[in-house]
Amino acid sequence: MDDNEFTHAKALKSTTETLRLFSNSLTRTITTWENFAATDGRYFRTESKPLQARWERNIVEIQREITTLRSLNVLLGQKLAVFDVLRNNVRA
Repeated sequence: MDDNEFTHAKALKSTTETLRLFSNSLTRTITTWENFAATDGRYFRTESKPLQARWERNIVEIQREITTLRSLNVLLGQKLAVFDVLRNNVRA
């Protein structure tokens, strides 16, 4: 139950709104990288073998980080669903 000022409900609403904004930003970041890698990744190709090897290592690392962000964003979505249930229960 909540108090007469709905303190808990307001806090949960604010939290979920902030987390949704963050999740949306993560989604846009992931999508932007995927689009860039698919369409403009060729700009990282070079004739220099040492430089090409370095770029490839960097791209692989970025891909790993994007995979991690994607996984964390899925987890965040699950947590948001829990917050939504909690928020709905606080209103009752």
